[in-house]
Amino acid sequence: MSEQETYERHRMGLKTPRVEDKMVNIQSPHAPPPGEESVGPTMFDMVVELRRAQEVSKFLLSQAENLLKRKTVVAKATDATNAAGLLELPIYQVPQGFQFYLTRWNVEGGAFTPGAPFSSATANIQIINGRNFGVGAIMDFLPNPPAANGNILPASNTDGLEAACLFRGGEWISLLIRSGPASTQILARIQGVQEVV
Repeated sequence: MSEQETYERHRMGLKTPRVEDKMVNIQSPHAPPPGEESVGPTMFDMVVELRRAQEVSKFLLSQAENLLKRKTVVAKATDATNAAGLLELPIYQVPQGFQFYLTRWNVEGGAFTPGAPFSSATANIQIINGRNFGVGAIMDFLPNPPAANGNILPASNTDGLEAACLFRGGEWISLLIRSGPASTQILARIQGVQEVV
């Protein structure tokens, strides 16, 4: 009998002339009797991996929760000043349940550029809380400090979170231009951090 045949007979659990008294008992796999189950190393590894996956999932969810609570918001609005250079422009309403830190606002007007700005002794730009442009609504203004014959348009202002204007849920962020360029198209852009209260 060849070695290959001997090997095949060994593998199948059959007796061979060489190993009649040392037959290898090869059994087909089957489920263990009830009560004799064993977790084994594979099952242990699976439990370890499952726990590790749960920890990673918990960490990722905690990070996602923070992202949902705080995000950057950008809003734009445009309209034209009237013949007297006045513009009252609502830009963004903070959703209920949130608060908004206005960290940056830009105002552009017509063909005016940083190199050739609009200047006026009486003009100013204001950020207003609400849609009532009366006394008590000013949150920020430019030029600041006021400057006679100062450059008004284009304008830009940036604040950190500690110094930023704060708007609560339901409040409007609006722009007011007084004594600006007459009948000129104005674009206002705001950027800020919005978070759950």
